[in-house]
Amino acid sequence: MSRTVLTGEGSVSTTNDTLTTIVTIAVSAPSVSMVRARVVARASNGNTAAWDLGALVSRSTDEPALTIGDVVEMFHKTNAGNDRWSATILSSSDSFFVVVRGTESDSIEWSATADAFEQF
Repeated sequence: MSRTVLTGEGSVSTTNDTLTTIVTIAVSAPSVSMVRARVVARASNGNTAAWDLGALVSRSTDEPALTIGDVVEMFHKTNAGNDRWSATILSSSDSFFVVVRGTESDSIEWSATADAFEQF
């Protein structure tokens, strides 16, 4: 059994309500990973938001990565006017992803860091 810490960071701009990937981190197979992501957002109109997210990601040999159970929102704070913005952790293929979604009416700058403690 081995273990490692995987890290990633990114930034992206959005002007619509399309799901957008901000960080991608590949995971080993087979493995289990405790994932944590921190996301901040600021719109051109001054609205802001922040999230601290946690998830369990598992990947079996020759199988895609799966998020086990719900993503836990340990912290989420937003000011008025942007309650439709969102951030979460998804998994697919050989990776997990930190994804964000804004709104049609906002130009938003997003930044995120993610890390995973992986046992394989």
